Amino acid sequence: MKTKHLIVILILSMLLATACDQAAYTPPMNGSSAAATSTQEKAAAAVDPDGGKETKASMEREKSEYQKTHSGESKSEKTGVGAYKDYSPAAVTAEQKAGQKVVLFFHANWCPTCQASDSAFRANPEKIPAGVTVLKLDYDTQTALKQKYGVVYQHTFVQIDNNSNLVALWIGDADMLAKEIK
Repeated sequence: MKTKHLIVILILSMLLATACDQAAYTPPMNGSSAAATSTQEKAAAAVDPDGGKETKASMEREKSEYQKTHSGESKSEKTGVGAYKDYSPAAVTAEQKAGQKVVLFFHANWCPTCQASDSAFRANPEKIPAGVTVLKLDYDTQTALKQKYGVVYQHTFVQIDNNSNLVALWIGDADMLAKEIK
């Protein structure tokens, strides 16, 4: 009788693990195809539209675009605790230029852990350390960024530097942010 119960538990655990891992990821190998390179270039362009070649005009354009999309700053930004915003390439650029540490939150609407983290960040912005901005993006549609940073699970957090290079990656919830940030 115990063996049957163990088998059922094992099967249910496997089904649950499979349901949580909706996307397969294969990292690009050395000498990867032009298509993989193209995907990486698109991901880089999504984070910094002018590819890091800043001009005064491009900086002003990015700043203007960012201000249009973020004119209603949250209360948390004004009090000095971290910020929680929706992802956009302009938001990444603006936060980097402002000297903020940027964390990308790969959120999926169907993920209970993601929903809990989203609610926690909105209800308790003090969970986000000062000087840190968490940018929420859609796990299901941001495939180029998932590939660039090696994200294979929803509720993954990726800290990037001012050149959009990976600094840290962790899978977890809102409570882990302060412990994992570099």
